[in-house]
Amino acid sequence: MNYWDKIKSIFCCVKEKITEWFNELYNEMKSIENKKRFGIIVGSWILVFISIIFVSKIKEVHDGNDITILAETESIEEMTEADVQVETVVIKKETMAETTTIEVSTEVSTETQNNDIDVNSFEKETIPFEKIEVVNEQLYDDAIITTQKPQIIYSEPGEKKSSKDYDKDRFVNCIDVSKHQGDIDWKAVKESGIDYAIIRVAYRGYETGKIAKDSKFEKNIKGALANDIEVGVYFFSQATNKVEALEEASVILKYIKGYNITLPVVIDWETAPGYRTYSGINKDELTDIISVFCDMVKKYGYDPMVYMCQTDFTGRVYGKKLSQKYKIWVAWYFGCYAKSDTSLNRFKYGEDIPDLTYNYNVWQYSKNGYVNGISTPVDMNIYILPEKIPEPVLTVDFEEKIIDYNDKKYDVLSGVKLIDYQGLNITDKVGYMINNSNLKPVTIEEMVVNPGKYVISYYYKDNPKICKNINLYVRDIPEVYFDEKKWCDDEIKNVDYIYDKKISVEENLEILKSQILSRIEVRKYNLSFDKDYIVIDGEIYNLPELGTDGCIREGEYELRYKNEGLEGLVIERIVKLNIILPSDEENETDDNEENAETDGENNEESTEKSSKENVELE
Repeated sequence: MNYWDKIKSIFCCVKEKITEWFNELYNEMKSIENKKRFGIIVGSWILVFISIIFVSKIKEVHDGNDITILAETESIEEMTEADVQVETVVIKKETMAETTTIEVSTEVSTETQNNDIDVNSFEKETIPFEKIEVVNEQLYDDAIITTQKPQIIYSEPGEKKSSKDYDKDRFVNCIDVSKHQGDIDWKAVKESGIDYAIIRVAYRGYETGKIAKDSKFEKNIKGALANDIEVGVYFFSQATNKVEALEEASVILKYIKGYNITLPVVIDWETAPGYRTYSGINKDELTDIISVFCDMVKKYGYDPMVYMCQTDFTGRVYGKKLSQKYKIWVAWYFGCYAKSDTSLNRFKYGEDIPDLTYNYNVWQYSKNGYVNGISTPVDMNIYILPEKIPEPVLTVDFEEKIIDYNDKKYDVLSGVKLIDYQGLNITDKVGYMINNSNLKPVTIEEMVVNPGKYVISYYYKDNPKICKNINLYVRDIPEVYFDEKKWCDDEIKNVDYIYDKKISVEENLEILKSQILSRIEVRKYNLSFDKDYIVIDGEIYNLPELGTDGCIREGEYELRYKNEGLEGLVIERIVKLNIILPSDEENETDDNEENAETDGENNEESTEKSSKENVELE
């Protein structure tokens, strides 16, 4: 059945139904006067009703069957500018016919995805990837645009400035690519003078609001990195609220994990008539939406960047506010880079660049460039590197330092570096000045022999404004005494100990330890050091392990006395311990003497008792 047969069939069905209904109604209304007038009124309403049904049925038939006819028109690349809008409609119909899951309303899609997501609950974390719908279908993205968008971007800026205002080596040739560039020969791209590439990771459809991964992402990023091209990444955003921005950040962070991303992670927010982002978002809202994406990628250690055309930066968001927080990538096409010969659309040092009211880091100057290794026109950018600092950078490896009293070997420049912007070490140009706690200058020789707090000021001799101050403490060294006599570092003390066989090994060791420690004293002096001064009780290490089977060896043992604390200071002294074992005869003599003493005491007690008894008897 052809197109018109279907229309006739529908019309006949409708006509029969309406006729039946009208006849029944007319029979019931025969008694009514002025039947002619009544018939005219009812007939008019019926005609309106038939027209509505007829139009709707034609639209259904047209949508279901005429796409094939329209799809046979010429491709986008072959159309004239006047045909762009018509052909865009055709492509939309084809895509919708092939994909059954696309939702008609973008509002419904957003609500469905975001019902159970609270953006505040993910303030420090991304949304779990499994909660985000990422589809495999082809969505409308930045490749299909209306004629209004290029006109906006191609408008010439009011102010320009010469690129010669910058050092030549601050400009790096950069391209941005997606699946629309097809398969890329990255080796040829590198050889053509491209050092930076910003690669699309994923995108949100500008009609449905769904998210899809760029099918060429992995191939592009691996190819670029393998050919020593520094890489950044971007997400083509159609975010209309904070949750959608957080979704986009979560998706891009998921996919770039594990890759060496040295350039920024970009939110590429775009709009034009027909985009879901075109209306309904004010400046405050969109600025916050952009910030959600940027803040999240920053929390994960990446450098955030915002991409927009110049009119969106000035009219859609607070561009200056964003430029103070994040890097900016502005699209502004000059007419001189729109030549039909794409190989001529290449920026050269000395040509003009935009002079904007806010800072920007990347300038996209053409969408119609040519690069070896890429078969399609490609976006051309100039990445502007930060200005090199002519002054050296002074670094000190510590914020404060503690040294020991009378440390004559202390190197005041240890841990200090001065590096110029070319990476050369010029530490020999560092000077320093030492002040005591009274802010009086002192020499290093005076400092090390006077415990206390000092401030050392390091500075670049050619430019004293480049300086750093650190606190330095000269620590008191306590003196150690043994038997009331000063105990020097290299002095060894000899201690004799007669081992007592009548008590346990453990008891002997405790007695031995207490006897030695009781003879040692640590004395503090000159307490001008204003930090906490803590002395931890000393300990005896390496005590001899005496056996429990009676086979105890006598002889010399080397013990080590340690006192730890004092801001990390450790005092050590050596003791020569001589263990003396008494002979068995000496032990027996001792035992006899003890027994004799005991017997004598018993005899005395017995004599006293007898005397008392005699006195009582008398």
